[in-house]
Amino acid sequence: MANDSAFRRLLLDTVSTTIAQPPSSSALIELLRVATPDLLPSSSNTNQRHKADETVRNASQREKLLRTLQSRIHPDKHLADERATALFQEVTLFYERCVKAIETENKLRQQRSCKNDGPGETSSQQNDRRDGRQYDGTTNFNTNSDGSKAKNSRYPQWYPRNNIPTQNPRSPRSSGATFTTHSDYENAEYFNEQTPRTSNPSNGTRPHQKEVVPREQPSDHKVFAAISTVIFPPLGLCALYHAIKVRTSWNDGRYGDARRHSEKAYNFAAWGYLCFGCVFLYLWLSDGEFDWNWDRIKRNLPWDDGP
Repeated sequence: MANDSAFRRLLLDTVSTTIAQPPSSSALIELLRVATPDLLPSSSNTNQRHKADETVRNASQREKLLRTLQSRIHPDKHLADERATALFQEVTLFYERCVKAIETENKLRQQRSCKNDGPGETSSQQNDRRDGRQYDGTTNFNTNSDGSKAKNSRYPQWYPRNNIPTQNPRSPRSSGATFTTHSDYENAEYFNEQTPRTSNPSNGTRPHQKEVVPREQPSDHKVFAAISTVIFPPLGLCALYHAIKVRTSWNDGRYGDARRHSEKAYNFAAWGYLCFGCVFLYLWLSDGEFDWNWDRIKRNLPWDDGP
């Protein structure tokens, strides 16, 4: 029992000493580490100190540690001690002041990083420098400052730093932008080819690939389809439907669909003419009757020599 009371007094003394410090991230780390040593690593070395900083800057983990701290100094666990009651309220206020101090430190750190950015650097160069990559204008940037290979390196090691593409030449130029990216070279309009107004993988192209557009709209074969509709309605209506869809797909920017509708309209109309021709030929040979009498058809053939 004496040991428990001594431990409670030591815990309250440590918490009281810690909250007497100015509010900061280090003071909050010290407070949570003393109250919850099993949840927060010790700050005896640099690596563990960085882990402690990350833990405190994480809002969810920080709230979890605060709840654990409050449960350990709750007045009910200290026999309704007046000192524990006062510290329980002061810890909450001290925690809020430390959180504000951490937010202020983060804002100042961001401002300092913005001021340290060179006036002639692009956004990609600033990101590379912040990530620790080499930036001397001539070396490759596939390696970090410590010599290890950088992740997500986009260019080979032999690619000179000062030739890195920075901007699409078709967009409005800004100061210092004279190169294009590799994706711009792949999708640029070469040899007077047009690019579509919309990028739709359903056009028959691979995803992230722009489709080459013909200079003129494909023929809709409306007249061909309309005549086919009159002489053989089943296939003619299909041809007329695809003929109408040609212009609709073209106006919507689905150029591949427009080309396919044009081909289908022609094919359906052609099959309609062919079917009509077969039916007309059979009726002519069978004297206009669908009796499938081969003898009558054979007599009507021009090369038949029978009676």
